[in-house]
Amino acid sequence: MTLFRWLRFGKREPLPFKLLFARFRQLLDNNTEVLELFADAAEKQGGEYVFDRTYVTGWVTRIFDLVGKIVYDLNSIANQKYASLYALVDRLRAEAHGDLAGQPVVPQADFCIGFHQIDESQVNLVGSKSAHLGEIASRLQIPIPPGFTITTYAYLRVLAENKLDKVIDRGIELFAAGQRSACEEVCRRLREARLPSDLCRAIKRAFGQMERQGKPLYLAVRSSAFGEDDDLSLAGQYCTVLQVKPEDVFDAYREVLASLYSNDALTYRRAVGLPLRGLMAVACMRMVPAEASGVLYTLDPNRPEGVGKMLVGATWGLGSRAVAGEQSMAFFEISRESPHQILSYRPSPSAEVVVGREAGGIRTLTSEGAQADRRELSPEQIQRLCEYALRIEHYSRQAQDIEWARDPEGSLYILQARGLQVRQPAALPTNLAAQLGHYPLLLDHCGLVACRGIAHGRVCRLRDERELADLPSGAVLVTRRASPHLASAMPRVAAIITEVGSPTGHMAALAREFRIPTIVDCGAAVARLRPGQEVTVDADENLVYEGRVDALLQYQLVAENGFEDSAEYRVLRRLLRRITPLGLIDPQSDAFRAERCRTAHDVIRFAHEKAVEEIINLNVTSGVVGIEGARLLDSELPLGLRIIDIGGGLDPVLAGVSPNAPVTPQALRSLPMCALWQGLTTPGVWSTRPVGVGFRTFMASAMSWHSSESAGRNLAVLSDAYVNLSLNLGYHYTMVDAYVADARSANQIYFRFVGGASDLERRVRRATMVREILDRLDFAVRQSRDLVIANARRLPREQTEDRLRALGRLIGFTRQVDALMDSEDLAMRYVEAFLRGEYTVDPDKGD
Repeated sequence: MTLFRWLRFGKREPLPFKLLFARFRQLLDNNTEVLELFADAAEKQGGEYVFDRTYVTGWVTRIFDLVGKIVYDLNSIANQKYASLYALVDRLRAEAHGDLAGQPVVPQADFCIGFHQIDESQVNLVGSKSAHLGEIASRLQIPIPPGFTITTYAYLRVLAENKLDKVIDRGIELFAAGQRSACEEVCRRLREARLPSDLCRAIKRAFGQMERQGKPLYLAVRSSAFGEDDDLSLAGQYCTVLQVKPEDVFDAYREVLASLYSNDALTYRRAVGLPLRGLMAVACMRMVPAEASGVLYTLDPNRPEGVGKMLVGATWGLGSRAVAGEQSMAFFEISRESPHQILSYRPSPSAEVVVGREAGGIRTLTSEGAQADRRELSPEQIQRLCEYALRIEHYSRQAQDIEWARDPEGSLYILQARGLQVRQPAALPTNLAAQLGHYPLLLDHCGLVACRGIAHGRVCRLRDERELADLPSGAVLVTRRASPHLASAMPRVAAIITEVGSPTGHMAALAREFRIPTIVDCGAAVARLRPGQEVTVDADENLVYEGRVDALLQYQLVAENGFEDSAEYRVLRRLLRRITPLGLIDPQSDAFRAERCRTAHDVIRFAHEKAVEEIINLNVTSGVVGIEGARLLDSELPLGLRIIDIGGGLDPVLAGVSPNAPVTPQALRSLPMCALWQGLTTPGVWSTRPVGVGFRTFMASAMSWHSSESAGRNLAVLSDAYVNLSLNLGYHYTMVDAYVADARSANQIYFRFVGGASDLERRVRRATMVREILDRLDFAVRQSRDLVIANARRLPREQTEDRLRALGRLIGFTRQVDALMDSEDLAMRYVEAFLRGEYTVDPDKGD
């Protein structure tokens, strides 16, 4: 039983606000520490830091201690609204500790999972091969055949249904004693195993949902064992059954399960030090009616120093015999540089073609020479295939061995991708430093490394997140903000450089997840890097060179990393794949729900967003326990603002001891409130001159007066590092919720602006003005009619306070300008005036 399990038995009475806020601050601190732990483990994966089993164990233990506390604090704030997260954290903790112990935990789950629902966090359920395919499809947006995976949970159900655990243990015991044929009985029993009826229904339902497009459905039924295509390829050790009709899927499934305990598979696993007892998931994908198929190597495995070319083997028809070494293939040498020119081509001497049979299964035919004057791939198809391959290589940070197929319509599909074993060159460049001296340095330790790696491309500046869909493949993305929304472009970009951001932010975690070399908080990037400029980003050393530095690119692909062979490294890598992927990116999405959390990172992201939302909602609604004794702020500004101090927000001496006495601005000690107040009291910002309006605007104002029930209710709830400011000014509503501390990962500003006294058209123009100003001040902003919502997060303390001062000036500046918004052009003139520091509203510009 966990420490927090007692909380699951119902809701409690609401807690006093001071205690809720203490929980909120603790949640922020714990969230910061988890993100720092993610970043630290990612650094360890770079190979520059020695770590042992003790580090890995302590890292996992601390992560889940903190995640458990975060869920506890969230539910304290939200009155147990998200209690389902307790069980999820317990399950994730058990799975992680199973990985640590070398005994992967298989959670109770669906028997079948569609490829597009799979990611690396589910590797225990679907095996490494299926997890890689799921990542290729969902993260890299590269086409794979449709299909599903029958999970390892289903495999364990088959063993239990047929009482095979003792049979397997006895077979392994005899094999280990030298009886090579000892597991024949295990294989026979698996081929004859009775499948549970609910498993059969799930498999039928899964292939029944596959779109048949008016054609017969055939499946490729392939092994996806735990560990296969991961640290070791196990290439060819397990069974694949091709051209399987739906009614034959169950026999093919049993055949693949049986191959887990074949003599060859056991001999291989013993030779490479893998456990003899295994876990088998089975991938079922639609057969591509391949006109051509084959294999692509992103490097020549025997001559990796020839970093400029890729190798493609191709054959007509299905590639099963060719990849098994039973049939010759045509051979292309292709440039790694776009547009991937064909450097050489050698046709296949084989006249054999493997095709699927209508009755199921495959057969080999002899070609009549009809293809003699054609190549298996056109130049355009070669270019597309190479772009897919390099995206996969870039994502995996390792040269790749990729199986592909092309259908008669010219569509290309990736069937499998795994790391390519590359022979080390006789000597890596010994004069690398001298070679680097020939390239101008554009950025030298400017900013902080968020994800290590080396990449090359042309600079593409991002001015608006709406441009993400148009980013060219292989670009070096340069942008102001480190927003998680950049994730949509991460499958295509070579590297990321941002002017603001933190290595412990969510975007940095996503960059590490996508393995994109990333440098953040590099304030000079936009000024120093020209659009279209060719650069090489060395995020290992925090350098950016002008031009393409081939020596560095080659070094990254072929340099020996002996540390990657250590057991500790492999365990930590598996844990990172399980714990750190982030699927919940957009808080505005319908998918941003507790039940969609799959990883610890999802949990803390969800908890952080919902905790902020709960605190904001508590402060703008009535009936919160502990919100009493508000004190009037006695100032020259006609705000009627009341202050509630929940801890350290007021100087106790200057504020005095009387709970009802007014306080002066000199008593303010809240960091965010002080910054806002400095902005509000900037000379010229708070104009008290009347604004001239026309009859229509006057009538709209009169109507607003009667409908504005909350007019004049201005409240600030504050502590030493926090403020929630709610203002009703000029019949519009403004809210600022901000936290400011020295730890940048906790810093955040949330701003909401809506309403006004004039007609809707003018209010929308004013909202557009506010949105444009905030966008130019590097807030993340969205607008819906006269509603504007903006936020800024994880900035250093000084920058956070600067933005709060700007918000203070904006609040004063915008009080009455909706009445003056006669045109969009005038709204834009006010934008420029504000940004120049000209805050006086001219009453002569009314209607």
